[in-house]
Amino acid sequence: MKITRRRFGALAVLGAASGVAAQPAAGADEFPSRQVRLIVPFAPGGTTDIVGRVLAQQLGEVWGQTVVVENRGGGGTVIGTEALARAPADGYSLMLATPDFTINPSLRRDLPYDPARDFSPVGMVASYPLVLVAHPSVPADSAAAFVALAKTRVGQLSYGSGGSGSSPHLSMELLKAKAGIDLVHVPYRGNGPAITDLLVGRIQVMFTGMPPVAGYVKDGRLKLLGSSGTKRMASAPDLRTIVEQGVPGFNVQTWFGVLAPAGTPQPIIDRVNDGLRQTMAMPKTQAGLAVLDADLTVSSPADFRRTLDTEITVWRDVVRISGARAE
Repeated sequence: MKITRRRFGALAVLGAASGVAAQPAAGADEFPSRQVRLIVPFAPGGTTDIVGRVLAQQLGEVWGQTVVVENRGGGGTVIGTEALARAPADGYSLMLATPDFTINPSLRRDLPYDPARDFSPVGMVASYPLVLVAHPSVPADSAAAFVALAKTRVGQLSYGSGGSGSSPHLSMELLKAKAGIDLVHVPYRGNGPAITDLLVGRIQVMFTGMPPVAGYVKDGRLKLLGSSGTKRMASAPDLRTIVEQGVPGFNVQTWFGVLAPAGTPQPIIDRVNDGLRQTMAMPKTQAGLAVLDADLTVSSPADFRRTLDTEITVWRDVVRISGARAE
């Protein structure tokens, strides 16, 4: 397959007797005045890590401050997310969130944080489809052919994911449910290690974003079978969607968004959101993320909050339909 291309703590009058008005949150006008940490809750090498590094580099240019990516993989993103929840609410610790943030409440009852109360949404920065990619040894060149193959090799084919409960994991579980196939799940600590094993044939297929596999597809070390969206990707226009290939109702879009710890002052949230808008509009950012085929529109904090609430409900239904469990 050829690849072408608010909570803002109300600042009220301190008291009628004093007649002194509250002042803006300290440091908001100067933010950021030092290095900012961007937590990526996955191991290096996967799509989220790639996006995080592009975002960090360009956001650093916008702010004139270093933005450092800190990979905190493991636990289906729980480890990195807990690290953000425990960080100071000053804007200097942020996290690049994925659908895993909204999936985990349906999979895990022992989360060490509350998704609704422990975080301040800053904004969604990108949304895009996944691709179904396979090792060249798999005797199927399309999603339809792979489904047919899986039906003759029940329980004999394996797929990888960046962790139990990740969106690639649940995307495959949804495909299994809708196509009536049985595959063995092999979870990894991030997409990077899963791709490494896919390259040597230890697993047969996986869902992932396009960026970490694009080069391998170009040189023939991996092959694309289908995409998870409702329309074909501009970077791979010959790649048919899985719906086109006979699996009705299969539509999965993934996304990236930025979160801050709960209690981060609204002026700082707004400043980060503005920085993200400038960053995603930069030609360097758009070029670096072009292979995603993503919508790079940055949402408002309020809109991102509504999206998170909706996603929690949507993924709860997917977990129920698929029967997926955290492993």
